[in-house]
Amino acid sequence: MGDYDGAEILYQKAIETDVRADEAWTGLGSVKVLKRDYARAEKQFTKAVAINPGNDRALCGLGIALWKEGKKDESFQQLRKSLEVNPENMTSLNHLLQCSYENGQFDISEKHLKRYLDLHPLNMDVLFSLGGLYYRQKKYEEVRAVLDKILMFKPDHEEARELFARVTQDGESDRS
Repeated sequence: MGDYDGAEILYQKAIETDVRADEAWTGLGSVKVLKRDYARAEKQFTKAVAINPGNDRALCGLGIALWKEGKKDESFQQLRKSLEVNPENMTSLNHLLQCSYENGQFDISEKHLKRYLDLHPLNMDVLFSLGGLYYRQKKYEEVRAVLDKILMFKPDHEEARELFARVTQDGESDRS
């Protein structure tokens, strides 16, 4: 475990020097998340966002803190905002994807995964995540297309091969 108390003191000093330092508020919120003090983390991230609404890391942190507090809808909205600001924020993308598996809002995660892939078309992890999202929705043709692309570039991708076998089996059982 890191020196969270030391980091917290440093962020507090930075805030005392400049109360409008959104990155310091974001850092303080991150420390609170690491210490599992989600209510206080929410407050710190909210201050950072109030200072700089375009701080994607603060929006992401706020989304994570809200999720941990059980405020799922609010969390999902903050994670979406984070990705609108910075479509390459992998932490936001991963948490949004996790949220969508719980709340069933797959179309929103799909949009953000595709937006990321527009920028990084050969990111195998994100491609596989998109394939998994399609699989969860039983969109077997889309899953196959994604897996074909992964296996074309990385034929030894074991998870893709396993999912391909599952899709083939599930797709056939759905037809009968």
